[in-house]
Amino acid sequence: MRKEVKIFLAGIFVLAFILLIYTFTQEKKMPLIQNECKTDSDCTKVQITCCPCNMGGQEKCVLKSEEETYLKNITEKCNSGEYRICPAVYSCNIKSCRCIEGECAG
Repeated sequence: MRKEVKIFLAGIFVLAFILLIYTFTQEKKMPLIQNECKTDSDCTKVQITCCPCNMGGQEKCVLKSEEETYLKNITEKCNSGEYRICPAVYSCNIKSCRCIEGECAG
């Protein structure tokens, strides 16, 4: 095979590889519609630590569709048998959850 043909084929291979990488990264950046809120009523407040926020724990605003997953994860985490002491500190900061630019926020 001639040298020019080998260089041409190598160039086509490199361009195809770059196109494949570009396509893959663009798909990853696209937001998933089911993970976005549309209205404030799509969002809810959940406990994310073993202690509730009125006993030093933390809370977060999430999609209502994700609430059950958070509750399951926190239940499994907190029932692991570790001894926990919750500080008697009020750390509830979220009054209500809102949908801001497709994300739940408090």
